[in-house]
Amino acid sequence: MKKHFLLGILVSITFSLSSQTVRKLFDATIIRDMEGRKILEKEVMNEENLSIPVASLRPGLYFFQILGGGRIINYGKFIKL
Repeated sequence: MKKHFLLGILVSITFSLSSQTVRKLFDATIIRDMEGRKILEKEVMNEENLSIPVASLRPGLYFFQILGGGRIINYGKFIKL
């Protein structure tokens, strides 16, 4: 996961999906706030790099889930300042 900043502000998070096989496993990425509300969902369309724009999110703690085959394949958290 790479974080991209513009003038010190987190503007996007990028996940590298390097191989064709790996890319086919992923269906979507979901971002939730601290209360578990779904803030953003982005479908994965056979992309090498999945970039999630977060510049419009309010400051706070967020959780992301990468889904594939109807289940959570990977997850994590980030802080938007």
